[in-house]
Amino acid sequence: MNASNFEKWWRAFREESGFEGLKYHELRHTQATLLLGNGVDVKTVQTRLGHADASITLNWYAHAMPGNDEQAANLLAAVMEHPEKAAKTA
Repeated sequence: MNASNFEKWWRAFREESGFEGLKYHELRHTQATLLLGNGVDVKTVQTRLGHADASITLNWYAHAMPGNDEQAANLLAAVMEHPEKAAKTA
């Protein structure tokens, strides 16, 4: 694809969609945040972004997973309450 053709398409797309100031690179951040926030594993997101290491992805996008701590606490509480069920799922 010719870079000038892409730029023309991108400019028209932004204007038609109501995102005149949106930079193309910002879609990368949006993708990562949405994927992680919706439970996609870090390794998959790392690969999609081309990061050399998952720690890079986590350092940039850990904020997208705010419910993980509560989910972990709930899981631990369930395991402590019913350890026999935890052994079956492990």
